[in-house]
Amino acid sequence: MTLHRPILSRNGLDKMHWSQRLRERKEWEKAIHYEGLQGRKVVPHPRPAQIRIRSYRKRFLDYDNFVGGCKPLLDALKHLNLIVDDTPDWIEVDYHQEKAFSQPSTKIEITWEESPRTHGKEK
Repeated sequence: MTLHRPILSRNGLDKMHWSQRLRERKEWEKAIHYEGLQGRKVVPHPRPAQIRIRSYRKRFLDYDNFVGGCKPLLDALKHLNLIVDDTPDWIEVDYHQEKAFSQPSTKIEITWEESPRTHGKEK
């Protein structure tokens, strides 16, 4: 799914009041629901997921600032039941930034493992 929302930097998120960070997560939820899912209902996937996040932007963030800025997006995916949890037991995330020559956007690809799990990764 491609969303017309830029990922904010971790530094920018850290300077926000908690209510603004909550609003940021809710804005991601709206974007995912209306732009990405086009209003369709979400069927919960009780399986670990691999997520690829591509941010198209004019100026790159340093890696840790970019990864930290993805937190509201991951929280929104969890809140919408697209992922079980945002812990390493349930998701593996691949982060990329690419140069955008027009409007900044974010592309999210989610693939789920074949077999469902009820608790964390198998040992």
